[in-house]
Amino acid sequence: MVRSIRTKFWKALTLNEDFYSNIPDNAAHRQFSRLIVLLAALSYSIGSVIILAMNREAPITLAISFVIGMALIVGSYYFWAFTIGKLLQWTTSDLPSHRGLLNLIGFSYAPQLFALFTLIPLLGRPIELLLNAWSLFAIITALRHKLNIKLLKAFLVCLPGWLLSNIGIGTTQILQ
Repeated sequence: MVRSIRTKFWKALTLNEDFYSNIPDNAAHRQFSRLIVLLAALSYSIGSVIILAMNREAPITLAISFVIGMALIVGSYYFWAFTIGKLLQWTTSDLPSHRGLLNLIGFSYAPQLFALFTLIPLLGRPIELLLNAWSLFAIITALRHKLNIKLLKAFLVCLPGWLLSNIGIGTTQILQ
């Protein structure tokens, strides 16, 4: 069981084309993809809280930051799925189900499990950008192989939601 989870996680991280094109749309895989998103949100939130704690923020501020961080990542997951789904609806006749799309996007959040490393001084922002780009490449790979669409189309379908999500998260970070 643990080996299977580790293997799936590794394949998601390495953008394994066969993995993404053959992800079954069943309850077990949906749960695992949601777990990845929740763990990514947890990693992001813990990193944010640690940075604020080093700046000696009040405990209530830490708690609010943690909740906001969790909500941002989980919200961006659903927002990204919504935008990709709508753009695919306008451009493709062969659509995955909404659950199937959430499943694919959930696995593409695997790089975000390393978001805790964004608290490293001077490297935090570059690490965050790298992880975000890695997730974008993962969902492009997933859509490209699962739906058998061209690279440019997959990129254009994924980019708007990714940009808006990252702008929203970045704006919230600045406000915090």
